Amino acid sequence: MYKLGSSERADLPLAVVIGAGTMGLAVARRLAQRSRVLLADLRGEHAENCAAAMREEGCDARGIACDVTDPAAVAALAARVAELGGLGTLAHVVGISPSLGDYTTIMRVNLRGAALVAG
Repeated sequence: MYKLGSSERADLPLAVVIGAGTMGLAVARRLAQRSRVLLADLRGEHAENCAAAMREEGCDARGIACDVTDPAAVAALAARVAELGGLGTLAHVVGISPSLGDYTTIMRVNLRGAALVAG
């Protein structure tokens, strides 16, 4: 099903890409070839800007803010996924390298964040 005048494709499965950095955006663009994309990032405005650029390319994409270290934010993401018809694919492309954070931050984002999303 197409929504006339838009790039929306309700007939495609939903792919959730968490992380709108360079790698996350590349993954999102690839998944958008066969899926609707919900692009989640700590910086919600950045996620929506990336999704808008993808829509201009003909993709069905939306952006949403999500801090993977915050259980309430992860629950809000899950609720949005449910509203959009459920999850087809999950690509968790978010992480902190040692050059960007201390041990505690790295463990909170890379380990706890991934566990919260998977739960």
